[in-house]
Amino acid sequence: MITDTSGKTRVLKGRYTELRNGMHFLEAGQWVESAETIEAYPGGAAALRGPHKVIFAANLNQADSAPVDALMPDQGRLSIRPIGLRWRDTRSGRESWIASVRDCEGFILPPNQVLYPNAFDGLDATVRMTYTSGALESDVILHERPELPPGFDVATTGLEVVTVFTSSVAPKVTWHGSSKQIERAEVVGARAAGSGDGDSLVDFGAMQLTLGKAFALHEGRVADASSASSALVMKGWQQQDGVGLLTERVPYETVRKILARLPARQAGRTSPEASRGARAARAPNGAMSVAAVRGPADGLVIDALLVYSAPGWIFRTSQTYLVSAPVTISGPTVFQAGAVVKVTLNGSLMISGPSASVTCPGSTVRRAIITHVQDTGYGEYIEPGPIAQRYPVGLTLYALPSAASLSRLQFCHAQKGVQVYLAPYAASFQKCIWEACDMAINSWWTDVSVNDALKHAVTTMFMASGGQPAFYQQGVIEAADGVRPGPPPEISVQPTDRAAQLGGNTTFLVQASGFGLTYQWYFGHASIPNATARWYTRRNLKHSDAGQYYVVVANDFGSVKSAPAVLWVDGPLTIVQQPQSQTVPAGASVSFFVEAIGNYAPFEYYWFKDGVQIPGEHRHRYTIHNVQPYHQGTYWAVVQRDGSVSSATATLTVSGSPPNNFVYDSDAGFGKGFLINLNYTDAAGQLRINANPAPFPYLNVPCSGRDTLVRLISGSGEIVGEYPTAPLRADNPDLGPYSSPSRTAVDRFGNVWVANREDNRTCDGVERGSLVRIGVVVGGVRGDRVGTPPNHYFDPNPEGQYLAPLSSIIPVGTETRTA
Repeated sequence: MITDTSGKTRVLKGRYTELRNGMHFLEAGQWVESAETIEAYPGGAAALRGPHKVIFAANLNQADSAPVDALMPDQGRLSIRPIGLRWRDTRSGRESWIASVRDCEGFILPPNQVLYPNAFDGLDATVRMTYTSGALESDVILHERPELPPGFDVATTGLEVVTVFTSSVAPKVTWHGSSKQIERAEVVGARAAGSGDGDSLVDFGAMQLTLGKAFALHEGRVADASSASSALVMKGWQQQDGVGLLTERVPYETVRKILARLPARQAGRTSPEASRGARAARAPNGAMSVAAVRGPADGLVIDALLVYSAPGWIFRTSQTYLVSAPVTISGPTVFQAGAVVKVTLNGSLMISGPSASVTCPGSTVRRAIITHVQDTGYGEYIEPGPIAQRYPVGLTLYALPSAASLSRLQFCHAQKGVQVYLAPYAASFQKCIWEACDMAINSWWTDVSVNDALKHAVTTMFMASGGQPAFYQQGVIEAADGVRPGPPPEISVQPTDRAAQLGGNTTFLVQASGFGLTYQWYFGHASIPNATARWYTRRNLKHSDAGQYYVVVANDFGSVKSAPAVLWVDGPLTIVQQPQSQTVPAGASVSFFVEAIGNYAPFEYYWFKDGVQIPGEHRHRYTIHNVQPYHQGTYWAVVQRDGSVSSATATLTVSGSPPNNFVYDSDAGFGKGFLINLNYTDAAGQLRINANPAPFPYLNVPCSGRDTLVRLISGSGEIVGEYPTAPLRADNPDLGPYSSPSRTAVDRFGNVWVANREDNRTCDGVERGSLVRIGVVVGGVRGDRVGTPPNHYFDPNPEGQYLAPLSSIIPVGTETRTA
C-alpha cells in the first residue's frame, strides 16, 4: 500500500520469485520451510530446522570432539575446531602466536547465534557462530589490540585465524591469485598452505567456504562492512588424511586503523574478564542457556562463511526476483534480457565455484537489471517507497574457473554495483549501465575492462581493494540527465561510395556516437548476416555485389539509418543473359530479360521494338501484359554505362493471329512497304486499321514559321527537343534558315525525315528544296539508326544532318530548346 501526493492510498500487487539458499528442507518426505533458530540441546545447542544441521558444544575447547559439528545437505559431515590466532610474515616466514583457544562456555543469543566469550587465552576476544538457512558463519571478534611483534614487516604481515576441519568428503580446493602472486608461489603445496598470496575456495560439494571479510563492529552494529575500509579475508588450506587446516588471513595494513581504535592488550593477563557473557546454571543434560547480555559491542570482526549454494539458475525475461538474504550460485547462471533482480539491505548475490559461469544473452532494447527492492521503475512492485539507503552489493563474482564477460546488465541503487575476485583471470563489462551507485566496480586482484558503458550518479567508477589490478575503460558516457531515457545514436561520418575491381575487396565504414551501440549492415533492403560491426568488408567481389549498402545504428534509446553508399564493381561491359524469343497466346503476359556485368553497375537499359525505342522502359526486364497481335515483332535492349552494348534480338510471336506488320504488294497500287498498325484485307486495294494500334513513342511537328521541328512524347505531350531544319543562310544570316519545314515522315528505325519547302538554295544553278534527317535519341544521345536488323547499328549524330539536293552534308547546329 502506498500513499500518493494527494493523500490517497492504493494497493500495488506484484508477482515475484524469492531467492534464498536453503529456504526449504526435506523432512520425512515433505518439504518444510526452514527456520533460522538455535535451540538448547543436550551437551550444548543445535540448529536442526534447515537443510544443514549444526550442533554446538557447550565448551569451545572440549577435548573429546570438535565443538561444532555440521551435517551438510548432501549428508556429508563436517567438524570444526578453532585453534588460535597468530601473526605471520610471508616475506621472512616468521610466525608469532597471539593466543590459543581456551575453555569457555557458550551461550545462545536468540534467535540464531551462539556466543563463546573470552574464547582465547591472553586476549579479550569472542567467537560468534551464526546459523542461517543458507550458511554457517564463524566470526572471531577482537576486543583488544594485539601488538605487531618487533621485526615483522608491516607490508607483508597478516593477522591469521587457524581452524581445523574434519570432513567425511574430500573438498575440492581451487587457488586464485594474480599473475604476480603465481610467479611468487614456488610450489602448489605452498599455495594450498596459504602463503598469504591469493585466496582458496574450498568446496565440500553441497557447501563451500567462500569469501569472508574483516570489518569494524561499533556499538553492536556492523561498521564499514561494505565500504572501501573493509578487508577481504584470504584463505589458505592444507589437507592431510581427511583433516584440513584453514588459515584465514587479514593483511595487517588493511585493518591497522580498526585495530588502533581498540584498547591495548593487557600484558601478563592470562584470563580475560568475563564481561561479555554471563555464567548461568546449565540444565542437567548440559544444554546451553540463553545469554543474559547482548552481543559484543565493539571490535574487529574476522568472519568465515560456509555457504549452501544453488547448482545453477536462469533469471528469465520479464520476471522479477527478490534476493532477501545472501544467495550463492555455484553453477551456470544466465541473466536473460528483461529479467529484474531486486535486492534488500540484507541480501546479496554471489556466483562462485569451480563449476560456476555467468552469461548475459542481451538484446538491442532490453537488459537484465539488478536494483533496490524499493525501486518502482523496474519489474514488479515489492516494497514501494523512497530509497533511503542503498543495498551493499549488486553482484559478486568469485573464484570462477575462467574469465568473466558480462554484457547489457544494469545496476541501480547499490553501494557497490559489482564486486569481482577472479584472479588470475579478468572480468570485462560491455554495454552495461550503473545508475545511482556509490561505486560501480570493486576489484580484488582482478584486471577489469569496461567498454561502451553508461553511468549516472556514480561516485566512483572503479576501486581496487586488493593488489594493483589494471583497469581499462573505453566509451564510458556520463549521463547528466539520467538513463530514463538516454540519448539515441548519432552518425558523424557516413559510409561513402566505393569503386572496386572484380575479385577484389572493399570496406564501408560508419562513425557514430552514443551508448551501447549496435550495428547492422544492409545490401539493398536485406540484412547482411554477421555484419554487425561499425565497418563491413565485402570480399572477392562479383558483379552481383554492385548496388546500395547502408547501416542501421541502434541502442536502447533509438536507432538511425545511414545514408546509402553505392558499390560499383569494375569489369568489361558484357551481356551474360540474352533476351529469348517467345511464342505466347493473345491476352497472356510475356517478359524479356537481359543481364549485364561490368563497368561499375548499376546500368542504364533501353528497350527497342522493331528499331523503335520503347518509351519509359529502363529496367533490365521488359514485361508486356495482355499481349495482342500488334505486339509481335523483334525486341532487343541497349545497355549503357561508360559505353554501350546491344543484346541479341528476340522475336515475339502471338499464336493464332495474323501478323500486324508485314511486307506486301498492294493491288490498289500502294507499292511495296511496311505496314504499321494496318492490316491488308481480302478486298482488293483496302487496308484495315488495327483495333488496338500501338502509338509511336514520339510525335514530330514541323513549325514552318519557326523553321524548326518540335519533338513531343506522344503519351504526355511533353516537348523533349526542338531542332533547326536547315543551316543559316550564308548570304544573309539575319534572315535565319527560312526553310518552312513540312511533310514529316518516320522510317522503320525511328529516324525523322523533314522536307523544307522553301529552302530555295541554288544547287547546280537550280533553286530547290532540301531534306533533313533528325535521327533517334538513345541514352540521351541523338543519332541515326543505320542498317537492317539484326545488323543495324547506332550512329551518334548529336547535331543531326542536313541533306542538300546533291547529298551534301552540312551541320545544322545545336538544339534551340530542350525539356
